[in-house]
Amino acid sequence: MEEPLNVCLEKLAKLHTHRNKTNWTAATFFQDPGKPLLLLSVIDMAAGGFIRENLVEPSFELAGIYNRYWKTVTSAGAAPDLAAAFMALEDEGFWKMTGLKETAVRLPIDTMGKLHKSYLGATIDPEISPLLTEQHARKTMRETLISTYFANKIQSALLDVALINHGAAIYRKELLNDALAPTIKTGRGDAIKRKISSLGFATAIVDIYDHRCAICGIKLMTPEGHSAVDATRIIPRQLGGDDHPSNGLALCKICGWSFANGLLGIGEEYEVTIPIAVRLNGNLPGHILIFKGRTIAKPKQEAFIPSRKNLAWHRQNVLRE
Repeated sequence: MEEPLNVCLEKLAKLHTHRNKTNWTAATFFQDPGKPLLLLSVIDMAAGGFIRENLVEPSFELAGIYNRYWKTVTSAGAAPDLAAAFMALEDEGFWKMTGLKETAVRLPIDTMGKLHKSYLGATIDPEISPLLTEQHARKTMRETLISTYFANKIQSALLDVALINHGAAIYRKELLNDALAPTIKTGRGDAIKRKISSLGFATAIVDIYDHRCAICGIKLMTPEGHSAVDATRIIPRQLGGDDHPSNGLALCKICGWSFANGLLGIGEEYEVTIPIAVRLNGNLPGHILIFKGRTIAKPKQEAFIPSRKNLAWHRQNVLRE
């Protein structure tokens, strides 16, 4: 294992990256961080059990992880370039695009939409891909990428992102196995623990509801890793709510805001309730009114169906009259 690992580390330390002081800062040594960030994301995907074969797909999950790294190293407003990095890695010799589709578009493939239309994904050199299954190798590859392509001032932040990604993947898995309160051990303090549990809870809930709003039924996702639906705790954590999926709902931005502010509720039989307050203070509730009496979309697994006790708490403590 050591010889393939050494070869891999040498390749990772010599990626061909574009330098541009106008677009990039000293945090990335004025280099485009796309390739190393994509490789860090692939390592995290493998650690989380999302990659089981030698195929890296441009999935929603991969985009989400890449976005978290991207926000750590770039200025606000800079758009992630995952598609460009995905294609550019083929120049390194160990990454090969595969599964050319009939719907393939002409070069350049510079958006995730075009990438999805054109390729199934990428394979990794068969001498390197087994390293992704080995914890020590993943750790060493991650450290090499971070120390080579990123300045000291952000290296710890990138390691925190990796820790949060990995911890959240484990937390999510345990929640989906009906664990009430998974134990988190990081040695990095309560702030990191909260980020792990929040991300793990959020990804578990949106997976349970298949990115569909439980109230209005909307499901909208982009190839860049964005969803119209977020996870909402019925009883907030700060008021004693736990992270069991039965304390969660997947709600779109409008329904989530309305639920959190007492303008939507859910009754004893899982019917949507709408208080008179939605019509007061100059409100124009629009399409929200048609949800009254509608039964919410519930998870298939009975243990994850919203707790009647928690929904009653929401009606008593949050829902307006």
